[in-house]
Amino acid sequence: LIQGRLRLLREQAGYDAAFLVDPGGTLLLSPEGDATGRLPAPESRALSRGFSLAQPATVEPRRDPVFAFPFFSLLAPVYADDEPVAAVWMAVDVRASLYPLLEKWPSASRTAESALVVLEDDHARVLSPLRDRPDAAPNLRIPLARADDPMVRAVTGMRGLFYAHDYRGQPVIAMASSMTGSPWYLVSKIDTQEALTSRWRELLRIAAPIAAG
Repeated sequence: LIQGRLRLLREQAGYDAAFLVDPGGTLLLSPEGDATGRLPAPESRALSRGFSLAQPATVEPRRDPVFAFPFFSLLAPVYADDEPVAAVWMAVDVRASLYPLLEKWPSASRTAESALVVLEDDHARVLSPLRDRPDAAPNLRIPLARADDPMVRAVTGMRGLFYAHDYRGQPVIAMASSMTGSPWYLVSKIDTQEALTSRWRELLRIAAPIAAG
């Protein structure tokens, strides 16, 4: 029965992996049968957090040798008579679920792009691919010392439209906004030269690509 539920999570609910784990983080069962190994450290910490709060816990998009793709994790605690007995670890490939939302732009542009970023210690971690660094995410970290970078400015409190210099060192016009219900920030930007050439039309649309998404 449990194995069948795990199979449904993968085949119908859109998750790319699903495991039953014990409260200590040991893998017990997969859709194919018995599983071996333990949760990676970030997922193990999230599981402890989930049990302490009695609610599901997430791990931000990242790369890890456990999967061949960048993934987002969800840990759902399971209780029996108010006692934690297990959890379900679900992982989704963000290349197929999240990244396509960020690739949309309302008009043709040579330089415009949107990205998700999160504050992590003394860095802004970029969670999604960048036009000139498509393979770096979600492990690309920009030091907060680079105060003029739009990603850094987003995680340190900037909102709305502003001028900045991006990871290429190019002057850009950017827009930053927080993502309600998550620790993520959305940064949309376009090279200043292109924006001025197009007479600011892009600026009126700069937040449109994934506001609904």
